[in-house]
Amino acid sequence: MKQFLSLLILTTLLFACKEDDATEEVLATIQGEWKVVNIQRSGCTDEADNGSFSPQCTEGNCIRYFFETDTTGLQYRIENTGTTDQENELGTYTVDDTTLELCVDEEGELFCREAQVVITLNKLQITETEENTGCSVLRTLARVDK
Repeated sequence: MKQFLSLLILTTLLFACKEDDATEEVLATIQGEWKVVNIQRSGCTDEADNGSFSPQCTEGNCIRYFFETDTTGLQYRIENTGTTDQENELGTYTVDDTTLELCVDEEGELFCREAQVVITLNKLQITETEENTGCSVLRTLARVDK
């Protein structure tokens, strides 16, 4: 019985450590600067909203995602430059093997949204559903080399 209990505890610890290692590996992989290279919208309530486009990133016109870690925790920033109404978003994030959660504090109230994520060394895919349009939006991003 003692051997079984020891084996059970050892197995539990082993798998718990593997999960922590996997999360740390995903965090290390996502950190850095990414630029949007393709946006695909599908399943929209209004079919006219469906489609795909590949924004061309220039010095003053680009959609970039920044995932960073500092002393306050995990921070993200989205910059959309070169448009008439520049959209910038700043908040915190959590990520695991398949899910990315982005949270923004607006006047003391925390708003979070969840997305499915696929991360490789140089490619990041974020898929989320827009509540107001019903669209499934797949953003493909490429890592920006420094």
